[in-house]
Amino acid sequence: YPEKLVLEWTVATPNLDLDDFINFLGKKSKRAANKEPGKNKLIRMANKIDDMLEYGTANLNVQAGRLNYKKFTATNFNTSVSMLQNQIVLNNAKLNHAGGSMSFNGSLTDNGSANAVKMQSIITNTDIPALFKSFSNFGQDAITGENMKGQLSGTVNLTANLSDKGIINSNSLASIVKFSVVNGEL
Repeated sequence: YPEKLVLEWTVATPNLDLDDFINFLGKKSKRAANKEPGKNKLIRMANKIDDMLEYGTANLNVQAGRLNYKKFTATNFNTSVSMLQNQIVLNNAKLNHAGGSMSFNGSLTDNGSANAVKMQSIITNTDIPALFKSFSNFGQDAITGENMKGQLSGTVNLTANLSDKGIINSNSLASIVKFSVVNGEL
């Protein structure tokens, strides 16, 4: 498209709630074709603007004092986000959580039938009980935050498919986790 648009934004907010963005996981509706070309210049102009936004790119630098998603809460969130036609890419995201820090890169791709997630993360000195509580014990009950203590550091490489409601399809989850625990107790 010759009207390909590139938007460069800087967004800063004291509080960012990711639950507010779950609707982006839903399937995009297709715009109905204008049945009477030339009939309404305003409609043609609006359609051209829609095309520029749909086929364009938005690059956002995001800063949030606090980030929330379900039980997860973080502070000092910073990232660069690229929003492409069917993909959202996080670059160099950093945040503080549970007394430690996390950094990650990742992508969310709308593949039609699923939302494919890829993520690489580094976790540094994070309190294990708080981390497990924030992620609902990672969907398992063998080792929970209530029966562990210590600080966790490690790397996570993860792929999964998300539903339109932001729920991981457990059959699609694949992950490699390398970690170390300091002052750990079971």
